[in-house]
Amino acid sequence: MPYNELRKGEIRLGYFEVIQHDLMEEDITLGERIYIIYGGMSQMESVVFGLLIIPGALIFYEISALKKRVKSQEERINQLAKLTGYDNLSSYWVSDEVKDLATHLKRTGKEVEAVKRIREHTQMSLLEAKKYVDALD
Repeated sequence: MPYNELRKGEIRLGYFEVIQHDLMEEDITLGERIYIIYGGMSQMESVVFGLLIIPGALIFYEISALKKRVKSQEERINQLAKLTGYDNLSSYWVSDEVKDLATHLKRTGKEVEAVKRIREHTQMSLLEAKKYVDALD
């Protein structure tokens, strides 16, 4: 018996259908039970769902690629700033005030707070900030 001929009606919830039916009845085959349990979208709903998923995946991929390009360009700018002597233009540059604060926090046993402060004032990753704090006197 196909799911649309069930004796007890159905409730539509978004793209999925929840069938009000006793799944233990003898006249329903195992395949129909699986179809009922997993929702059974109509063809139109499947097409709409697919049309939403595919652009979402493409957008996610494109954003990931752009993030990689931005990170690469940021690293190049940081290298140029270092080579030209303009370290203060680097996204990893730490002012003397922040450096002194991080050093003080490290000496008082608050390394986590020191790493947090470094990350607040720079574009360093967690690992980079941790290495920076570990290298402080």
